[in-house]
Amino acid sequence: MKFLSKLWLFIIILIGGIFIIVSLTFAQEGQPPSPPSASDIVAKMKQELNLSDEQASQVIPVIQEEIQEMQTIMEQARNQGVSREAMLSQMESLHKNTESKLSQYLTEDQLTQWKNRRQQPSRRGGNKDAPSEKNNQTEGE
Repeated sequence: MKFLSKLWLFIIILIGGIFIIVSLTFAQEGQPPSPPSASDIVAKMKQELNLSDEQASQVIPVIQEEIQEMQTIMEQARNQGVSREAMLSQMESLHKNTESKLSQYLTEDQLTQWKNRRQQPSRRGGNKDAPSEKNNQTEGE
């Protein structure tokens, strides 16, 4: 009899554990992905742009600052009801400022590659700033 009660207790705990794991899995799917860290971005830049170790260490603070500023802009947009257009304008200005700072550390070729890379749609949802092909077509085409 003791064996059956221990077996039932084990089964209940097992089912409870499975329930918790499944619940946590579904809860995480609804959350937006966390943004990459500055070191993740710089590691990718180092690989794609062939940055030297010195360049990589110089651009990390620039990228960190941009990430912090972007988070501030998005927070303000959420909390203060800033329009999407105003937010995009602020981000565009921030990107230009970042590019200006990066130009101190990157070669012209590396900076051009960086700008081109930024304009390409990302895997996380595409470049929403880029005009769609549908919007570029004139009426009557």
